Amino acid sequence: MTLVPRGLGQSVLAVLVNVRKWQSISEADRQAIMAISGEAVAAAAGKAYLTADQAAAARLRESGVTITEANEQLANHMHELLTPITESWIAKAEKNGLPNAQDVLDEFRAEISKD
Repeated sequence: MTLVPRGLGQSVLAVLVNVRKWQSISEADRQAIMAISGEAVAAAAGKAYLTADQAAAARLRESGVTITEANEQLANHMHELLTPITESWIAKAEKNGLPNAQDVLDEFRAEISKD
C-alpha cells in the first residue's frame, strides 16, 4: 500500500434537508439540530474516519502488507495527473455560480491537511 502525501481524494458527506420540511420544524428543534450538526458532526465524522483508517492500517500490517509513503517525485506526478480533473471541477463550479471555486478548493485542502 502506498500513502500519497496530500492525498488523492477525500470523501465528502452532507446532510440535506428540504427547505419546506426544515421550516415546518419548531425553532427550538432547529436550534437543537444545528447544535449537533455542522462542525460538531464534521469533527465526529473525521475522528471516526481517522480511527477506522488507523485500525485498517494496523490490520494490513498484521497481515503482512507493506505500507510505504510515496516519495515527493511520485506524489507530485500523481497530483499532476489529476490536474485536468481539478480544472474541470473548478470550471463546472464556476459555471454553476461559485465564482471563487479555486479559493474554496484551496481552503478545503488546507482544512483536510490540518493535524
